[in-house]
Amino acid sequence: MTSNQIKLIACISMLIDHIGVILFPQVKVLRWIGRLAMPLFAFCIAEGVLHTSNRKRYFLRMFLLGVLCQIAYVAEEILSGGLRSVYLNILFTFSFAALLCFAYLEMEKALQNGGKQEIFRGVSVFVGAVALVLLFEMFCTFSKSLIGIKITLDYGASGIMIPLFVLSRKQHTQRILVYSIGLALFCLSLCTHMPYIWFALLDIPILCFYNGKRGKYAAKYAFYVFYPLHLAVLYGIDMLL
Repeated sequence: MTSNQIKLIACISMLIDHIGVILFPQVKVLRWIGRLAMPLFAFCIAEGVLHTSNRKRYFLRMFLLGVLCQIAYVAEEILSGGLRSVYLNILFTFSFAALLCFAYLEMEKALQNGGKQEIFRGVSVFVGAVALVLLFEMFCTFSKSLIGIKITLDYGASGIMIPLFVLSRKQHTQRILVYSIGLALFCLSLCTHMPYIWFALLDIPILCFYNGKRGKYAAKYAFYVFYPLHLAVLYGIDMLL
């Protein structure tokens, strides 16, 4: 499988999940199938971090689209009765994950080729990035009492950190093994309030078929557009019904 094919599976899974959330909340199996999406996207985010030629553009593409989507969410929340909570969408999770992965790669580079100063700087930046992730998670947990608005980041700190497991090994079999361990920890961290998250482990056999190639067609922008587009269509259908 190419990364494009994996992203396509993730998109289909995400679509099924959001159909369940928006149109058929009583059909639980749709949410179960939807758990395949996030870990597949997270794997592809790590691959993108490894192969991008422009890190700044890679980050900004996701982050700015996340901001645009969030503006629509917040506007809808205000129009429907006031801003009581803010649910930060998955593009923010992946944007922060990309930054954390960049910090990890810089630390790895410093450990392999740098002097003492470079190593200290690389380790400090990565440790600082992890600390910021954990602090932001803590802030979200207590945001209601701190600022009066409940802030939730999609998949939280676990979602930001899971791509790191892809970067820790170079050989494909080892990467899948380590990512499988990371995915199990990811499920364990979220299973208390999302018991069906364990269905995400079904991604492991899918990723075993990954061939390390992007695919024949450069469809990265299509995958970015799909996220807000399919949500707009589903919410439109929900309003009509």
